[in-house]
Amino acid sequence: MKAGLLTTYNEYLTAVKMIRMETQNVDIARENLVISAEKLKVGTLPGIEIRQAQMNLIEAEFRKIAASFDAKMAALELKRLSGILLK
Repeated sequence: MKAGLLTTYNEYLTAVKMIRMETQNVDIARENLVISAEKLKVGTLPGIEIRQAQMNLIEAEFRKIAASFDAKMAALELKRLSGILLK
């Protein structure tokens, strides 16, 4: 029981760290997209590279959502293991 609780708690902490990291990644990807769009406007960036910047932002947002989901699932499991959440 304690081992499961400790494992789940560590999973929760890891997911929370991942949320922070992916939030930073989303911010960086969004900034990169803005810069790429400006370069495209002035004609110094090939069109394919703007698409790559868009994909990078989408992927970063997806990873952030996945980390948030993992944190919620771990939090629910912690509640279940500690008896706060009854089936």
